[in-house]
Amino acid sequence: MTDARALNYARVRSLVVGSSTEGEVKGILGSPTGRVLSQGYYTLQYDDPASGAQRLSMNFSSENNKLMDILWIPQEDEREYSLDGAKGGFVGASFKETREDGANPHAHSVGGDIFIDQKAGVTIRYDSIQKVVEAIAIYSPNERIPAEEKPEAKAPYTF
Repeated sequence: MTDARALNYARVRSLVVGSSTEGEVKGILGSPTGRVLSQGYYTLQYDDPASGAQRLSMNFSSENNKLMDILWIPQEDEREYSLDGAKGGFVGASFKETREDGANPHAHSVGGDIFIDQKAGVTIRYDSIQKVVEAIAIYSPNERIPAEEKPEAKAPYTF
């Protein structure tokens, strides 16, 4: 069972993409809420114990059981819920802002702004209407392969 105190961004950021193992993750965060197998990778999911809402999911390589990428969903009372707070966690990163294709600027959670630093391996999805960070994806920039170039490649996080 996941301990609510264990689900915090500082603990998640202590994990190392490309190095941390499932055992290390469980040692830091506790048992996941779910584990899903896919072709070439598997996913651990952590839900908030109080609300039941998904907070975190991580993909691991089926070949070596190493962490491939992280998707963190911040909550209102957390520093990284603001764009400055989320960006501040990546010292030296240089984010490029893009608008999600097909976005409706008048609708909540349809489209939005995406801040990407491919060299640092981080993507932040920001709702510019509500002024909140919806999700932060952390990945190894060297491991990401566009699906159209290699369909059997591991699934990178997309929003």
